[in-house]
Amino acid sequence: MHLTHELHLIRAHHLHYSSLLDDFTKHIEFIKNTSNPAMDNLPLEEREFSKRIMDREAANLSTEIKRLGTELYMQERRLKNVIGLVFSSVNITDSKYMREMTEAAVRDSAAVSFHLSYFVL
Repeated sequence: MHLTHELHLIRAHHLHYSSLLDDFTKHIEFIKNTSNPAMDNLPLEEREFSKRIMDREAANLSTEIKRLGTELYMQERRLKNVIGLVFSSVNITDSKYMREMTEAAVRDSAAVSFHLSYFVL
């Protein structure tokens, strides 16, 4: 049970990380597309130079976010496989315990039937 709790905790962290990546992408787009009023007083050449640098850095950050998103997707798939394995193991263990309990109940009922038939005779 502890392992299952830990796996779900990791899953929650993955979801949070994914939302942070999405937010970061939105912030990058906002910064890239929003003009800076302080740049209005600069010569055109400097503004164009700054815009090119901003576009390049925004593209680099977007590429890194996509790379991190791909890694996150791979980790989520692995996590889902592990969660499935844990649930299968738990089901196998539960089935084993249920089989043992059923066998014990059958033995007990057979013993009770035997003793009752002994007293009836």
